[in-house]
Amino acid sequence: MSKLLRRLAAPIIALTMAAGALTHVQAAGAALVVAEIPNCDQRLEQFANINDTLYHRWQLTAGGSWSGWVSMNVWMLYYPAAARNKDCRLEVYWINPSHEMLHMWQDGAKSGGWSGTDNFGGILTGSPRTGYFIDGRIWVGAYGPDGIEHFMRQTAPSQGPWIGWY
Repeated sequence: MSKLLRRLAAPIIALTMAAGALTHVQAAGAALVVAEIPNCDQRLEQFANINDTLYHRWQLTAGGSWSGWVSMNVWMLYYPAAARNKDCRLEVYWINPSHEMLHMWQDGAKSGGWSGTDNFGGILTGSPRTGYFIDGRIWVGAYGPDGIEHFMRQTAPSQGPWIGWY
């Protein structure tokens, strides 16, 4: 297969392998759309836009009760997306009020267990979505004002730097 054909085919192959799923939950009497993804120990984690702020909660045991919703202290538009790295760390993606995509990842060395925010930039007008390439690299995409979905991707499984926009 030629280099050009492989480059064109890779995103198509990856698009069939979705990461975190959007689901509906009830919280404080309101219906929320959340990005839900399992940890490697099968406990679910959820991310939601509550009053234009990114919130997170997690199961205390697999299939068991949930923590309360915890603010991740970032402003956002639309719905978040989530993915799990091959090394089991979760990542969450969102669009900020400047229409740029940001993300953070689980980091046990940081207070609160999450990295600081990393800005991918862009001018995006819809919720992000995530998936995986066959080798385990994460891709993330969102629509721009041109009506085209634009993507970024990891250069290797479970690590950056990220490359894109394409």
